[in-house]
Amino acid sequence: MQTVTPSLTFKDGAEDALKLYVSVIRNSKIVNIMRSEGGPIAKGKVLHATFELDGRECTARSGEGSPRMVGKKARAAGSRIASGFRGRSFRVRSGR
Repeated sequence: MQTVTPSLTFKDGAEDALKLYVSVIRNSKIVNIMRSEGGPIAKGKVLHATFELDGRECTARSGEGSPRMVGKKARAAGSRIASGFRGRSFRVRSGR
């Protein structure tokens, strides 16, 4: 069975968001943060991060726009999945 690794892109505040997520979702942790050395993303900001939410691996990055390494089929599948969430609300259990 194939799995999907959720990947989040943040224009700003990636590290603060990750810290919030792992503080409210049990069995969660930040595994690795790669920081920018300057350039289009300010020095010290999150370039790429790996983290776990309730034991499930996720990734995050700073920047703008959509992922650039996603093929046409994957993009279409992602759009179908995302459309299933539109207009719905979800409750998050912190367990704490």
